[in-house]
Amino acid sequence: MLIPLSTSAAEAVPQGNLRRSLLFINPDGGINIYLKKERPGNTDLSTTNYDVRIAPGGSFSMNTNDDGEEAVQERWTALAASGTPSLVVFETKDKKYI
Repeated sequence: MLIPLSTSAAEAVPQGNLRRSLLFINPDGGINIYLKKERPGNTDLSTTNYDVRIAPGGSFSMNTNDDGEEAVQERWTALAASGTPSLVVFETKDKKYI
């Protein structure tokens, strides 16, 4: 999934109780992307208040075995440090419930 970003925080991934892993990729060559795990209805993400910074060309991944269900299944918001880059998101889900 390709998510267009701006300097305003937006939902990148909604809550998902079947999700087992997430991979965020910043394909941009010059702009940082910021991520924050937030409850629905909250959007406190900023370039100074974030959980993860993905450098240009970088990525961030997590899975329920290593990082816990809450981290993977919670809602994540994203924003760009500047401009309008895109964020690539891959997720896996628990196949037995789909």
